Amino acid sequence: MKIIDRVAFILVVATVAIQAVAQVESKSYTDWTLTQCLDYALSHNINVLQKQVAEKSAYEGLEQSKQAFAPNISASTNQNYAYQNMLGPNNQSVYSATYGINLNMPVFSGGKLIYTKKQNEIMLESSKEDVNASKKQIQTSVLQAYLQVLFDNETVKTSEKIYELSNAEYERSKAMYEVGKITKSALAQVASQWASNKYNLTISRNNLRIDILNLKQVLELEITDDFSVNFPEIDDAEILTPLPDLLEIYNAAMESMPSVKAAQLNIESAELGKRVAQSGWIPSISLNAGLSGSYATGQGINIGEQFKQTLGPTAGLSLSIPIYDQRSTQTAVNRAKLNIESNKLNYELVDKEISKNVETLYVEALNAQDNYITAKEKLGYAQESYDLVSAQYNVGMKNTVDLLTEEKNLFAAEQEVIQCRYKAIISIQLLNVLQDKEIKVGENN
Repeated sequence: MKIIDRVAFILVVATVAIQAVAQVESKSYTDWTLTQCLDYALSHNINVLQKQVAEKSAYEGLEQSKQAFAPNISASTNQNYAYQNMLGPNNQSVYSATYGINLNMPVFSGGKLIYTKKQNEIMLESSKEDVNASKKQIQTSVLQAYLQVLFDNETVKTSEKIYELSNAEYERSKAMYEVGKITKSALAQVASQWASNKYNLTISRNNLRIDILNLKQVLELEITDDFSVNFPEIDDAEILTPLPDLLEIYNAAMESMPSVKAAQLNIESAELGKRVAQSGWIPSISLNAGLSGSYATGQGINIGEQFKQTLGPTAGLSLSIPIYDQRSTQTAVNRAKLNIESNKLNYELVDKEISKNVETLYVEALNAQDNYITAKEKLGYAQESYDLVSAQYNVGMKNTVDLLTEEKNLFAAEQEVIQCRYKAIISIQLLNVLQDKEIKVGENN
C-alpha cells in the first residue's frame, strides 16, 4: 500500500506541474529577421535592464548631492514628567515641555560639495555608457548567434544536395552491379559513402536545431514560446562590400564605443575624487539657527504666557579647522591619485583592445572576401569535374574511387564557400557594431 500511495502522490504532483506549465502563456515569434531579434533583445535583456536600474540609482545620487547645498531643517521636542517629593502636604507632579525648530546650512566646505556634485554628474554619464556597453554586448551576441543559424541552414542545404547526389549514385551503382558492370566491393564503397552523407545531413540538421535554440536563449525567450528564424538571401554585393579605411574605422570606434567614453569619464571622476579628498585639509563654515520655547506646570503662569516669555531665536556660525586627523585626509588623497593612475591605465587598455579588435576584424574581413572569390571559383571547377567524372562513371570509364573522391571534393568546396561567406559577413557586421552603424543582414534585398 505504501508503494501505491507514493505512486499516487507522484502522479498528483506531476499533474499539477503539467497544468502549471500549460497555464503559462505561449507566444509565437516566427520567421524573425536579425532586426527583430536585435530590437527584442535590446528591450528585454536582463543585463541591459539591470544597467538601466543602476543608471536610475546614479540619478538619485546626483539629486541628493544637489540638495546637499540646501539647509537641513528639523523640529524637536522634549517632554518631561517629574514628581516633587516635598516636606509636608505639598507634594506635586510637574510636567514640562520644550519645542524647537533647528536649521543647519553649510556655508563653505572647501569645495567638497561642489566637487561631489560634479563627480555624481559624471557617474550618471558613466552609468549611461554602461547601459550602452551592455547593449553593444547583446548586439554582438545576437548577431553571432543569428549568423550561426544562417550558416547552419546553408550547411543543411549543402548536405541535402550532396546526399541527393550520393543517393542517385547509390541507385545507379546498384543497377550497374546487377548487370555486372561493377563489383560488390565497389557497390559497398558507394553504399558506405551514401550512409556517411546521410549521417552528415542528420548532424547538420541537428546543429541547426541546437543553434536556433541557442539564439532563442540569447534572446531570453520563454521555454513555451514558439520561435523560428527568417533565412534571407544574401547576395555577393553584401559580402564583397568595400571596407572603409582602417584608420577611419578605428577613429569611428574610438568616438562611438561606450567603453571608451566610460574610461574617459572614469578619469574625470577620479580627478574630482582627488579634489573631494583634498577638501579635508580646508576649514569649513556652517550656519546654525533655531527657534525654541518651553512651558511647565506648577509655575502659576498659563501656557501661553510661558511660551511668550521663553520663545526666542538662536543663530550662529561654526568654524571647523582641521589640525590632525590621523592621516585620514592624506591617505584619501594618495588613494585618489592612485585611482587616477589606474583609470588612465584602464583607458590605455581600452584603446589597445579596440585597436586590436578593429585590426583583427578588418584583416579577417579582407581575407574572407578574397577567399570567397577564390572559393567560388574553386567550387565551379569542382562541380564541373564532378559532373564529368559522374558521366564517365556511368559508362564505366571511371571507377568508384574516382567518383567518391570527386564527390568529397565537391562537398568540401561547397563548405569552403559557405565558411568564407559567413566569415566575411560576421567580420563586416562586427566592424559596424564598433562604428555604431546599422546592423542588417540580407534585409535590403
